[in-house]
Amino acid sequence: MIVWRGWGYLVFVITLGVLILMELGTGRLFHDPNYYAAHGWPRLLGFLVAAVAVWFLGTYLNQRAERAEGKKPVHSLFFIRVDYWAGILVVLGIVSLFIRG
Repeated sequence: MIVWRGWGYLVFVITLGVLILMELGTGRLFHDPNYYAAHGWPRLLGFLVAAVAVWFLGTYLNQRAERAEGKKPVHSLFFIRVDYWAGILVVLGIVSLFIRG
């Protein structure tokens, strides 16, 4: 079960979307539909791109919440703030280097 508050579900949507685009892109670029599964760098790059996007999104949402409401940010996924997910995605990308598809 996925638990989120506010726009927290976008962490999942962004990460999944970037990883799918990386799989489709590497398959087309290298003319090998199994390239993504056989190599770790496309997953690492996908996680890094998703981490950057999630960090910017989280920072924007936090600033917006603090200005508009003067409250703490309420956007989270699995009780972790959206901007903190950027670091988690970087770690997941590094781990994915060592996991074969």
